[in-house]
Amino acid sequence: MKLALALTAILAVSCPICGQQSQPFPTGGPGLGVAVLSDTEGVDFHPYILRLLAALKANWISVMPKSAETGEVKVVFITFQIAPNGGIGPPDPVLERTSGDQAFDEAAISAIRASSPFEALPLEFDGPYLKLRIAFIYNYRENQPTPKIRVSADVAAARIDHLVEPVYPKDANVQGTVVLHAIIDTDGSVESLEYVSGPTMLMRAALDAAHVWHYRPMRINGEPVKMDTTINVVFALDRQGHLKLQPRVLQNVAAI
Repeated sequence: MKLALALTAILAVSCPICGQQSQPFPTGGPGLGVAVLSDTEGVDFHPYILRLLAALKANWISVMPKSAETGEVKVVFITFQIAPNGGIGPPDPVLERTSGDQAFDEAAISAIRASSPFEALPLEFDGPYLKLRIAFIYNYRENQPTPKIRVSADVAAARIDHLVEPVYPKDANVQGTVVLHAIIDTDGSVESLEYVSGPTMLMRAALDAAHVWHYRPMRINGEPVKMDTTINVVFALDRQGHLKLQPRVLQNVAAI
């Protein structure tokens, strides 16, 4: 079973097939990132994703709020499914993480709906749908790389301010710790995740949960930095077979 697990940095700002911006962005342009959440069945979706992002970017810019020109960086995460014929849903696009501004969120959702139907999925793909998570990055700063520091799992866990419990797979009947390698962006969102070790039956549940966790942003000498860290998602069952998070993780969240 071949899964695209990590957030792929396909940024429309530098993509040659994406066209030119139709409005000024003083400190950066609009950027897009994508994560493939469904089984690709070995099909190479990279060319398809590039064409999808090009269409999506064009529709996104056309509905982008005027306030995006202020230069403030905002990020919106939206998950949706593409049917074999290129249509979206059901369900409708899901807002997984808000930018904190309704106008920015609505522009991202509108861009997806305006792009539907997308190009039909490749004929060699036999799956029922392609599930994607799109990151809409307002005022992405392509030419200003952000410093990244290595942070221990315990230090990173203590900075979690939004934690979603993993959904335990039905009939999995296993316990254990899934270890993930993570990059936490300067705004505290999870930029990328990579499976390292642990029960494979619990891998997808751990990835889906950790993708929407949020951390208190880290700064060094007043400057924002990314965190390169490890996430330990512990699956432990009580006597009734119900999933419970480790007390240490819950205490870290409650103490913030």
